[in-house]
Amino acid sequence: MKHFSTKYFVIMLALVVGFVAACSTDETTDESPSDDASPTLGHDLNIGVVSDPVSLDPHGANETVANTINATIYDRLVYMDQNSEIQSGLAESLEQVEDTVWEAKIREGVTFHDGSD
Repeated sequence: MKHFSTKYFVIMLALVVGFVAACSTDETTDESPSDDASPTLGHDLNIGVVSDPVSLDPHGANETVANTINATIYDRLVYMDQNSEIQSGLAESLEQVEDTVWEAKIREGVTFHDGSD
């Protein structure tokens, strides 16, 4: 039984060391750590997902991974609240023009990712 415990400990230790090594980076930087919590532009944020998304186009995505990612990077015209009521997102108002056509008035001050109106 003692032999099994030693093997188990060595395997677990190897897994932990491998995990720590995989999560570390060997890049060196001249930047000193700052005390402020403001984000720094130009750095990457890596997030692990179960699989690659099929598409980051909201119209072409139909699986959980892509929909989860898209929900964090795109803003919607409207949202459904906990009571299944429609709430404003980017749309300030919605008007049904025809049976299958809706007109949305977009809030003031909304810009694209590059800052353009």
